[in-house]
Amino acid sequence: FIPIFRLVSLFLYAGVILILVSFSMKMINDKLHEIGILKALGTKNISLLLIFGLQILLIAILTCFFATSGYFLFIGAANDVLIASLKELAPSHIVLNIDFLRFKGNIALIDIVIVFILAIISLIIPMIKIRNIKPVKIIKTKE
Repeated sequence: FIPIFRLVSLFLYAGVILILVSFSMKMINDKLHEIGILKALGTKNISLLLIFGLQILLIAILTCFFATSGYFLFIGAANDVLIASLKELAPSHIVLNIDFLRFKGNIALIDIVIVFILAIISLIIPMIKIRNIKPVKIIKTKE
């Protein structure tokens, strides 16, 4: 089952990247006029980074919470499916309730680290976009 789980995890990581980057890009595009005004008033890029960083951090924390919860719940359901399949393959043998899969904290910790790295990447990409835009251009596009 390891190759299947690796493939599923790659798709989940791709989904996390897509969600975080699209969220951060949409968040910044929606606030582009306000960003232009703040930049025109002399706000530093680090202040904008902190503002958007806190929002991305909140999304990353929620993602980690749901991912770890889903991982824990998936293991229980997967064990039930594997035991039911084993009982169907060997109906004349006694099949005890055994755990094929176990919740491992180190895997959940690795996932959390990866989500936070992806959150940082999804914050850096839009900040590069903001840094290169002139405040006057942003304000004029709103008018």
